[in-house]
Amino acid sequence: MCLTGSHVVRWSGWNWGGDRIVHRCIVPSSRSVAAGSRRVDYDVDVREFLVTERNEIMRRVLREKLPAFVERLPGASLERFWSRDPGSFDHRIDVLAAFVGSHVAYEKGPGEDPWLFPDETIALGVGDCEDRALLLASLALAAGVSGYNLRVVVGKVRSTIAEPGKPASIQERDHVWVVYKTEPGSWTVVEPFNPMGEIEAKKDKPAEPPPHTSIEYIPYFVFNDSHLWAIEHPLVPTVDFADHLALRKQWTKFSPKFLGEVHRDIITQALAHLRGSPDAWVLDALNRYFKPAFAGIGPIVDAVDRDYGNYDPVDHFDNGYIDEGWRVVGQRLARFNESKDLDAFARAAHGIADFYAHSSYAHFAGRDAALHLYEPDRLDEIFTEEPNYSTGSFAFERFSGNAALWSKDRGDRSAPWNGKIISGRYAQNDDTQGGGVGWVIEGMTHIPAARRSEIDFFKRGALPHHNEIAVDGSAREDKHRLYRDVPGAEEEYARQYRRRFDAAVRHVRQVFDANWKKGGSARS
Repeated sequence: MCLTGSHVVRWSGWNWGGDRIVHRCIVPSSRSVAAGSRRVDYDVDVREFLVTERNEIMRRVLREKLPAFVERLPGASLERFWSRDPGSFDHRIDVLAAFVGSHVAYEKGPGEDPWLFPDETIALGVGDCEDRALLLASLALAAGVSGYNLRVVVGKVRSTIAEPGKPASIQERDHVWVVYKTEPGSWTVVEPFNPMGEIEAKKDKPAEPPPHTSIEYIPYFVFNDSHLWAIEHPLVPTVDFADHLALRKQWTKFSPKFLGEVHRDIITQALAHLRGSPDAWVLDALNRYFKPAFAGIGPIVDAVDRDYGNYDPVDHFDNGYIDEGWRVVGQRLARFNESKDLDAFARAAHGIADFYAHSSYAHFAGRDAALHLYEPDRLDEIFTEEPNYSTGSFAFERFSGNAALWSKDRGDRSAPWNGKIISGRYAQNDDTQGGGVGWVIEGMTHIPAARRSEIDFFKRGALPHHNEIAVDGSAREDKHRLYRDVPGAEEEYARQYRRRFDAAVRHVRQVFDANWKKGGSARS
């Protein structure tokens, strides 16, 4: 239960019992039910994930599995576990934390998986932090520990690791854990641990002094089988419970993008002026959209790029959807202005960045180091030359087309697009490009049928591929062609990247400042 070699900081600064009761206790779309060929996601009240002594599965675990485990656990006693002597309830918690840690292997979920009910976790024998915390709390309730003294906590853990001669390393991650009020009356963190595994591990390696690690648990919400409470504290943003869970959610489908690190840097630089202000929490909340791509490892990905199978090229200014993309950005900013919906702002900001990265706007908008921000009514002033895709470095003949949509007998591919801002085609049927992960990602991304059924959708097959013309990152990819076979190609690509990144930062800052304070600053 203890964090060996660690020091928990600011523990006493929180009201672990909860500050304010929350009546909207919904975990959105957290479960799926199948009926015939249909599968439907449905909402669950978060309190339903905790079961009590009335649950026969938990009672059977305590009756059939726990005794043999207690016999092997150093210092444990089944008689003491079930007694009501002083210290017996604290002993129950220690034993159950060890039991869960020993019987349920930690397996980090991909993020989009639903929370498991405790009986599901015990049957599977694996679970992530949410699953193990819910099982531990449920076993404690089934063993007679009062819900008054027990909370499941949804929040963050921040660790600072200091080793001699090295700069301190600070890491922060979402987490779910259990807190318990001991018999002397103080709250303590309860984490599943495997004492047998720790004993065996120590046999195989000599002891060495661990680096000093300070751990800070930051609760956002706490709940038991009766209530959900919000934590009210300067370090905690005031957010709706369902919205907080949505921000933690890792989606599974990907789409073309400025790399996640770039989107994160754009948000961070655009809203840097919020640091040190009462609105600093907004930047922290938006930064929760950026997580490693695969189970906590790999490149950083923006959650907006994992839109759970609902990829729409309009959201990303792909497949030539320029005017349509700006209409959607405008709608989201209007929602942000009216209700301070941070998700709407995050998606609008993502779209703005994608416009500069994916489209031909920057190519034709002059040579100045500072790219003029997009203003549709001033394009004649901004463009130094009218967009032309018949000749020059942007001639379509330099790039591939999708013959399944635009066959040769249709003639000049550039004809429908000359004079317009374009973006590359992406995820069109039988048209995946690249290789490796990029090929897999595009192959599992699908344009909605409503888009594909548009009467002029075939024209989008004439466009170059996204990978050939987008400027998504500081390093040019192998498939990129626009700034490859031209004089000074490396320098020009780097210049285009700097201009587009800077324009995205300025544009995102502009729309945030224009919409955040208008109509009030209620948090969402």
